[in-house]
Amino acid sequence: LSRGSFFRKPRHRVAGKERTLDEIEHEILRPLARDPRIHFVLVCGAQSCPPLRAEAFLGTTDLEAALEDATRRFIANPANVQIDRERRRLRLSPLFKWYAEDFGEVVRFVARYRDEPERTALNQGTWKLEYLRYDWSLTQSP
Repeated sequence: LSRGSFFRKPRHRVAGKERTLDEIEHEILRPLARDPRIHFVLVCGAQSCPPLRAEAFLGTTDLEAALEDATRRFIANPANVQIDRERRRLRLSPLFKWYAEDFGEVVRFVARYRDEPERTALNQGTWKLEYLRYDWSLTQSP
């Protein structure tokens, strides 16, 4: 199935209503969470997506740690975030552009998850944002 039809056509019964995967993500999970880190645990199966966790979320006791870990890993991966300090250029996964309203000040958000001295550099001055190419090809299992 094409990506669009996979996420928009098949319907799944959730809380007594038929819903698509897009509806579950955008109308339920994102508004419910009100947390931009959710983008790093929601997985579409594309190469440029965050990796799928090997274990299930067990409830609120592990959710905070899982969100932090997934966000830190995604932002640490040079396939998703590249920092050119000389040119003050920040190259980002398109996820940061598509969901900009969720991230707020994206440079500050990214800085929270980088080590020093990058954190300090990102929190000073202005940065030019550029977006990396998104690879929609399916991930392969190891």
